[in-house]
This record gives sequence, C-alpha cells and structure tokens, in this order.
Amino acid sequence: MKKAIRFIMLCMLAAIIILSSCGCINIPKTYSGEGITITMGSGFKEKAEASSTIYWERSDAMLKVIKETFSMLATAGLNRYSSLLEYMEAVLNNNDYGSVAVQRTESDKFLYMTYEYTVNNVSYFYLSAVYKGTDAFWLCTFASLSSEKEKFEPKFLAWAETVTVA
Repeated sequence: MKKAIRFIMLCMLAAIIILSSCGCINIPKTYSGEGITITMGSGFKEKAEASSTIYWERSDAMLKVIKETFSMLATAGLNRYSSLLEYMEAVLNNNDYGSVAVQRTESDKFLYMTYEYTVNNVSYFYLSAVYKGTDAFWLCTFASLSSEKEKFEPKFLAWAETVTVA
C-alpha cells in the first residue's frame, strides 16, 4: 500500500513538473532584474536582447523592458516632472504604432496600449505599459501570437499590475 501511494505521488509530481515546464500550468513566479520586479506565469527565461534593459521569454509569450532615464529623455523635453501620459505620447510620436488608444487602468498604476503587428508573415499581439520610477520611465511590452490575444490580454494586464520599478 505504501509503495502504491509513493508511486502515485511520484507520478503526480512528475506530471506537475512536465505541465508547468511547458506552460500548461501557469504557476506565478516573481522575476527581478535591472530595477524592475514582476510576477508572471512560470517558465520565463531571461535572454540578452540588444535594445532592451531586460528581456524575458518563454515559448508562448515575451516581455521586453526598456528603462529610459530622465536625463536621457531631456532632449525629448521630458523630465522627472513629466507625467505618464506625456511619456506615452512621446513613445507614440517616436514609433510607428499606427492608430492606438492610450488606456488607463482602474488602479491608475500605469497607462497601456494594445496593437498588432506582423513580422515575417507572423501576426503578433502587443500590450505596452508605461511606469514612472524615481529616476526613469519604464516601457514594458508584452507579446504573444495574435491568435492567442484573447488568452493573453487579461494575463498581460494582470502581470502588468504586479510591476514595481525603482
């Protein structure tokens, strides 16, 4: 009897490990680095990405983070007194996002926008959120396949709510 229970427990543990590593079970995990902390689903790995402050990805989603210090943004007319909306407008003016609407969360913790973009004939869904820290603005861009938008948009927003920046 003890052997049967032990066998069942080992099988359950193996199933949990396999399912969580493939993203089938979304166990929350906290990730930190470069002055940002976020809680997302498990399975994300930090990768080097030249234009990012920090970058995490897994097989079905990614998060690219860019930190822009107030001193870096001075040439764009932004500083520590600038608002999140002013920063978001600068991001929109300096990039080709097309026609997107800036949205405010109920928590008022961050502003965000959603858009889709095709790269090499593959359509992606993006949710970009902006935050203000003590010395910088932060642009956090989540992405998944466009076909997974309904699945990931609420997850991205929930994950974005957990962000803290220095």
